[in-house]
Amino acid sequence: MKTVIPLKGAIFLTVIILLGAGSASGDFTRSHSSPQWMFLGKGISFSLISAHRYYRKGKPDIALVRLEPSHVKLTLHHFRSHGADEPMNAAQWQRATGAMVVFNGSQYYPDLRPMGWFIQDGKNLGTSLVKGWKGLLAAHPTRPGLPPATVLDLMEHSYSLQSLPFKVAVQSMMLLDDRGNLRTRKSDWTANRTAVAEDSEGRILIVCTQGGYTLWEMAKLLREGTLGIRRAMVMDGGFETQLSVRSGSFSYTLYGQWSISDSGDRSMPGIRRPLPSVIGVDPMEKETDSRTP
Repeated sequence: MKTVIPLKGAIFLTVIILLGAGSASGDFTRSHSSPQWMFLGKGISFSLISAHRYYRKGKPDIALVRLEPSHVKLTLHHFRSHGADEPMNAAQWQRATGAMVVFNGSQYYPDLRPMGWFIQDGKNLGTSLVKGWKGLLAAHPTRPGLPPATVLDLMEHSYSLQSLPFKVAVQSMMLLDDRGNLRTRKSDWTANRTAVAEDSEGRILIVCTQGGYTLWEMAKLLREGTLGIRRAMVMDGGFETQLSVRSGSFSYTLYGQWSISDSGDRSMPGIRRPLPSVIGVDPMEKETDSRTP
């Protein structure tokens, strides 16, 4: 994991590390330290928190990107539709797309197609709906009255490709629903985790862990924390957990390192696995500004 932070950001990071040290000394009254938000662009903020209660491998730090849905644009990218010869890691994807934020999408098949819906501008770059997956990140509605971006629970909503009222949609597994139910089973499978959540104010949170968590304990962390999370879904994890953020002189890049399953410890510190598909985020005004004479 590489982090480059200017002076203001360096002060911010020091605060987070000190908060984490307090938790490590025995303060387990909270699941994580309080986020200290850094403004990156209109509608986009970044923070690092420490969560000592549940992590099992690596570092306890968790990267958060908070999005104000009415001010941001989400775009989905697959290397084939992008015209690339092969998959790329998060930093390479960021250079290729120019997006302020890039993070890993959902899981994929051996032929590198995204599993489940992976819809950009109404075109499905993935497969048909995966029956057991009930999480859907949806953005940019095609009719009025809908939120600009949201995490939908497909146990509560039913769509076909023809009836889906959003231009962008990514399907994956539900992690936490708005009744506070953990929507995953207990297991000792430990890995880096990427989650996408919606908070009580309708904001979208991108959550990427530097350390390894089980899905059950990750869901508990999100439920017990102070982020006001209402619903959460999990994206691909392990080596595929990746996040690249760049705004001015600030940059942050995270690559998944940890994977421990019934097959044993397959962790590979230093790996930067190529991703066939990613999700990009930019301020909405970026496109408008670029077209202004």
